[in-house]
Amino acid sequence: MSKWNKDVSPLCEICKTEEDTRHLLYECKIVKPIWQKVGSFLNVDIAWKLIVLGFYHETNEKTRTLNNLLAFITFVLYKYKMKCRVKNESMSEKTLRQRLKCELFTENAVLRNINQIKYDIYYKMGESL
Repeated sequence: MSKWNKDVSPLCEICKTEEDTRHLLYECKIVKPIWQKVGSFLNVDIAWKLIVLGFYHETNEKTRTLNNLLAFITFVLYKYKMKCRVKNESMSEKTLRQRLKCELFTENAVLRNINQIKYDIYYKMGESL
C-alpha cells in the first residue's frame, strides 16, 4: 500500500517489519493465531501454501466449501488490516477476531438463505474463534 500512498508506512503496525502479502495475510502476530484456530477447527495445519493454493488434490463439494471458507477468511483479514492502515486505526487480535466472527456469521446466513451451503461451517468456524 505504501507504493501508492506515501503517507502509509511500509511497516506492519504490530510487528514493525515490512508488510508484504505473506506477512499481511499469514505471518503477522495478530493473524497467525487466527490461522491456528482455523487449523484446529478444520484439523489441518494451515501453511502459507494452503492459503495461496487451497486444497488442490481433489475437487468435490467438500474441498470447494473449504477453499471458499479459506478465501473468505483471507479476504476478511485483508480488508480489516487495510481499513486500519488507511484510516490510521489501531489493530488488535481481539478486534480482528470479532470482525471475522461477525463476517462469518453474516456470510453463513446469506449462504443458507440462498441454499448455497448444506452445513453451517461458516457459523461453526465463527463460534470456534
